[in-house]
Amino acid sequence: MRRFGNARTVLAITAVIGLFPLSSAWAAQVDDETAEPALGAPEWLAWCMRDAGSSLGDAVCYGKHRAGLEDVHATLVFQIANRLSGVGPEGSDYVKAGASLMAAEEHWRAFIRDDCDVVSDVFGQGTALGMAGEACTIAHYEARIAALRALKANYLD
Repeated sequence: MRRFGNARTVLAITAVIGLFPLSSAWAAQVDDETAEPALGAPEWLAWCMRDAGSSLGDAVCYGKHRAGLEDVHATLVFQIANRLSGVGPEGSDYVKAGASLMAAEEHWRAFIRDDCDVVSDVFGQGTALGMAGEACTIAHYEARIAALRALKANYLD
């Protein structure tokens, strides 16, 4: 396993800040499809599943991916809440927006539990029940992360 999640990103950043010439960065880069993407990145689950080799291995991949998405989500919520703790443009109400964000997060978590319970109840019993629930939760986290990124980019950055 590599220390950095994405060697391309590290090389690009070092090139941009002048620590490594850009042409050298890309020349030195090895197109390595086995390199581990960052945990929480959309491609991480597929990368992990390639070598999982068993249902247990698949379940571990799903669990780690969900945990990575939870971290990305928590970071975005923190960044947005932190931004909303300041003063916004004239006519805005960042205090009310921050309270709405926290209420939305609470309702969103309850929605995920209930929505993924539907999957579990429809799926029934079996060895893949846990993975069906994880897949449901992962899909919700990916959608929420996209929505939070759009909120941040379109209104707060």
